[in-house]
Amino acid sequence: MMFRSGSLRLFKTYYCVLKFFVFIYVAEAVFGIHHGVVLTVSWLLGATVLLFAGFRFNNVAMRRSGLVACMLCVMKLLLVDISYRGDLTKALAFMAAGIILLGACFVYNYFSRTMDDDGKN
Repeated sequence: MMFRSGSLRLFKTYYCVLKFFVFIYVAEAVFGIHHGVVLTVSWLLGATVLLFAGFRFNNVAMRRSGLVACMLCVMKLLLVDISYRGDLTKALAFMAAGIILLGACFVYNYFSRTMDDDGKN
């Protein structure tokens, strides 16, 4: 066998993460969403789902991928997408990103505390 079972599981996890983001991109292309802010916010929502799935299935690689994707989406939103938009679009994009990140923070804290409590018992 080419991979050990642990490295094969990690490879499968990253492969699933890649397929997930490709699915989001294809769905946006099908529905005609080509705007930078909408694209970034939807990827941020996808990263939050990935973060939640990492806790649900107790998969550290999936959790870390969700966190990295969240950080990259926020950096792209702040540095690239917002610079060419009007004031109303900037405000709505920041509000949507803030709500999504607040939800991701809540999910991360809730599940990390739940996992810590389970480990102590």
